[in-house]
Amino acid sequence: MRAAALFGAVATIACPPVAAGDVVEDAFPDYDCVRARGSVVPWAEWLASLEAPGPAGVLDRSVQFLTPVLSGDRAGFEAVALECPLGALMVDAVQMLVCYEHGGPDAANSCYAGCEERVRAGIVHYGLRVLIGTRWPILDTARLLGLSAWAE
Repeated sequence: MRAAALFGAVATIACPPVAAGDVVEDAFPDYDCVRARGSVVPWAEWLASLEAPGPAGVLDRSVQFLTPVLSGDRAGFEAVALECPLGALMVDAVQMLVCYEHGGPDAANSCYAGCEERVRAGIVHYGLRVLIGTRWPILDTARLLGLSAWAE
C-alpha cells in the first residue's frame, strides 16, 4: 500500500524533458576530461594510456604526453590547467614523482617541495568525493610517495 502511495506522489512530479539536441553529459562536470580538446596535452589519450593494462608505470606512460607541458614555463601551464583541472593535478603528481626520483623528498629538493605543495593543495581543494570518483589515478600516485594531505 505504501509503495502505491509513494508511486502516486512520485508520478505527479514532472521531470523536465530532454530536448532534441541536448547533450545529457553536458549537465555533469567532465572531471575526466574525455570531452576536453587539449591544446598541448591530449587529456583523453593520456588518461587512456594511464588506464591501459601492462607493466609500465605512471612515468613511462606519461612521457610522450607531458614533455611539451613540463618543458615550458609555469605560466603557460596555468592556461593549460583551465582545460582540465584534475588532469593538471595529475601533471603535478607526475612532476612530483620525477622530482622524487632526482632528489628524494628532501627539504633541500625545491623541485619536490613545490610539487608536493601543489598536489596537497589540489587534493584538499577537490576533496575525496571528486578524487575517488575520477578516473585520474591522483590518489594512487600520491600514495606511491606516502603523501597524505591530511597527515599534518
